[in-house]
Amino acid sequence: NDWFLENISPQRHSLHDLLRRVMDIALSLVLGSITLIMTPFVALAIWLDDTGPVFIKQKRTGEGNKEIEVYKFRSMQRGDETGGWIGETDNKVTRVGDFLRKSRIAELPQLWGVLKGDISLIGPRPDITGLGLRLSREIPYYAIRSIIKPGITGWAQIKQDYSYGNL
Repeated sequence: NDWFLENISPQRHSLHDLLRRVMDIALSLVLGSITLIMTPFVALAIWLDDTGPVFIKQKRTGEGNKEIEVYKFRSMQRGDETGGWIGETDNKVTRVGDFLRKSRIAELPQLWGVLKGDISLIGPRPDITGLGLRLSREIPYYAIRSIIKPGITGWAQIKQDYSYGNL
């Protein structure tokens, strides 16, 4: 841990940042086109399963602790602005939401944030503002993650187990 903390630097790497941005835009345009085609079908499935809104908007913490807005397909009975863990509230994952989460389709509207430059395709997930504050108090050095641009997917999403049962 000491080596990491001594060698971490918020210094920008211009060529790397430029190439990453070009890749983010190119891949977001391709994936965004696919998302546009899928959206009416996803919207219909969400509406038939649970007649609430199709999208949710959450305030998240981005690079440099800047507040950003993230859009997702709604996968729970209602939106979640508090950042609680599944099971901490009575807010349940819908049947369609379960599929959207497992397939990661719920994340696709975030491509808009990638095109805007708020997030990248790969990086630490931007925390819901309340959850980020909570984790920063509970986990040493947690706030260091805000020195880089957050992403739609990262280590936690690849390694996370979605076996949350019937919640």
